[in-house]
Amino acid sequence: MLTSSHKPATQKSVSHVINKALLIVVTAFAAMLANADQAVELIYFYDPDCASCRKFDDEVGKIYSNTSEARIAPMRKFSVEGLDAEAIHQRLGEQTRLASDILGTPTFVMIQSGAEVDRISGYGNDELFWMGLQRMINRVSPSSP
Repeated sequence: MLTSSHKPATQKSVSHVINKALLIVVTAFAAMLANADQAVELIYFYDPDCASCRKFDDEVGKIYSNTSEARIAPMRKFSVEGLDAEAIHQRLGEQTRLASDILGTPTFVMIQSGAEVDRISGYGNDELFWMGLQRMINRVSPSSP
């Protein structure tokens, strides 16, 4: 049976554990936010009616997420079907800044810290895509993953 003298010690140790857990969570969240500043992604602008986009999807798109490149720059698909340049920028949001408008599809834009690093316009074949992607990855700041 617990006496009243043990109760404050138990409450104190529970409080200590909770405070430690909160500190760990806050520290992890701060680290996540710091890494988000350097976040890298590859945005794939496509149109469902685009033959080159379909060719990319068949040759590369279906395997991209399983590649080492995807761990460095995860791909986000962004449909531009029926959108003008202003609508594209609005849907991307203020946190993503393109160096210039998307003029055709497919277009692949490497983003780091919310800003465009480089891009590939068009798709000829998988070999040219992987070479262009490697060029873009090489341009990403070393402080990134």
